[in-house]
Amino acid sequence: MQMEREIMGYSFQVVYTDPNILRDSGYGKVSDIPCIFDSRPGFHRAGSQFLQERGLGVWKPLKCRKKGRVFLLSAISVKNYANRLANFLEWCDVNGRDPATCPSEIDIIIDYKSDMSGGAWAVKGKRLSVATVNVRADTAMEYFEWLTHKKLRYEEARLVINSELGSGGESAGRAGKSGVTRATPSKRMITFPPQSMLAAWYKRVETRAVRGAVEALIVDLMMETAIRLNEAACFRVDTIPIKIDDWVIANPHVSDELKTVLVEIKYGTKGPDFGIDHGDKIGPVGTIRVPYKLALRLHDYRRTLRLKALSIRVFEGRSAREQIKIRNECVHLFLNPISGRRYTADNIYELWRLADPPKGWSPHRCRDYWACTVLWERLEQQRLLLEKALGTDSVDEIRRAVVMSAETCIQLEIQPQLRHRSSDTTVIYLQWLSDRIGSNVNFQLNWIDEITEG
Repeated sequence: MQMEREIMGYSFQVVYTDPNILRDSGYGKVSDIPCIFDSRPGFHRAGSQFLQERGLGVWKPLKCRKKGRVFLLSAISVKNYANRLANFLEWCDVNGRDPATCPSEIDIIIDYKSDMSGGAWAVKGKRLSVATVNVRADTAMEYFEWLTHKKLRYEEARLVINSELGSGGESAGRAGKSGVTRATPSKRMITFPPQSMLAAWYKRVETRAVRGAVEALIVDLMMETAIRLNEAACFRVDTIPIKIDDWVIANPHVSDELKTVLVEIKYGTKGPDFGIDHGDKIGPVGTIRVPYKLALRLHDYRRTLRLKALSIRVFEGRSAREQIKIRNECVHLFLNPISGRRYTADNIYELWRLADPPKGWSPHRCRDYWACTVLWERLEQQRLLLEKALGTDSVDEIRRAVVMSAETCIQLEIQPQLRHRSSDTTVIYLQWLSDRIGSNVNFQLNWIDEITEG
């Protein structure tokens, strides 16, 4: 065997077997395809199988299938794939991240790109070029797609919170009779930074020179609607209808503080790929609820600050025709007030990072924060009503009624907003609740008001 150490001298290795030996043994088709050895050292089965199926055209990523590509990868392309994949797998190994079991591939890719861009994952700490970072990240995303296709990605086990409380009043977590059990002893635990740290981080975002107003608005949209990072980047100028009279209000007879606007999103959404529009993936259509007051703020931004940013971009055109073309192509809501160009997912992650977020506070964590906020707020409201109706503050009685309603809240309100296909991911919030039943975790719907008041 001949080994190629082209991955920064780390322990993962790209290994080529003598092609003559493979051909003589009847494996001529894979004679030019390497395998990957991991840090044990040992044969990395999943990574090596990915290289074989990708190199032979047995499996192709969705972007290639959509374009109808049928050609096989060249030997040099396979070699480059191998080196990029080995680099990613080595990074995962060093950082204790398992692609097969991680709850969010997006978080891993973002952290991986950040380490390469910042020089933490590069030779002698030298920052890698944008092209290198992007092509490595693309290979990592293909690997995630392949793992999912092969059903090698870990699916979180459903945890049923027993509605029958024990004599001590504590909620009992158990495996359901359906036979679903945990595939691993470790489980995803939801924890959040102290609210004072979140408030300080948000203040740093908000007070950033020139960009602070729009970037704080992006954060608010993510925090108050639980949309994903890419969905925020793909939010269009007309995602919320231009005319307020055209807004669909889910609950028009309540106060403005409680009203929500029903909004359909399809650009950058998770799921099948139905094409490309202005550089954005067209995904499955989903409906989200945008708080009415936030929708008004977005509407005001659309009529004021966005127009100023748009003018900067439009005036780059040398003729009236070019300027009209630029204006018509600026379909995204959030524009950089300095350049007039759209905020990409990378740009949003960068604004998040530049504000020095608390440890573990990532864009994807917004979704968990929103879900736990809503869950706790709804159950706290019910607890107060029950105390008044029952004329008692009995911990056991109140707690029993609250826990029995938790799954209903998740299924009817949280799950539709998060647009999860199944409850397997969402029920993890029941575990979060059961861990905190009886403690005063005072989350509120208006997240930034709550954390700044303290």
